[in-house]
Amino acid sequence: MTSTPKDRDAAWAALVEVLGCPPWAAVPQYATAAGRRAAHDVIDDGISAWTRDKAAADVERLLAAAGLPAGGVQRSSDLARDPQYRHRRFYRHLDHPEVGVVPYAGHQFQIRGHDHGPRTP
Repeated sequence: MTSTPKDRDAAWAALVEVLGCPPWAAVPQYATAAGRRAAHDVIDDGISAWTRDKAAADVERLLAAAGLPAGGVQRSSDLARDPQYRHRRFYRHLDHPEVGVVPYAGHQFQIRGHDHGPRTP
């Protein structure tokens, strides 16, 4: 699904609200995607400054609450603790003959009534 310019402009307005309407974001040219693209370094710097003292999970929650698609970047060790991955039993801990018990990644989808594996190390 592609977004329309109107969708992108609405997302920008929602982001500015989440950011607390900082003065740097009030530049009239930023109301359009072309204006934002032309100033991407300034916008990146402003967003970076806003996120600097926040936990990724807090930023994700704030953006998602505003209807903006958001997800924190995770390391593989983070994914092993991710509540949704755990709920869906994404990792299977299998006993490998050479290295012992190892978490193996499953499939990104589930089919009801089917063991989505992996089944062997």
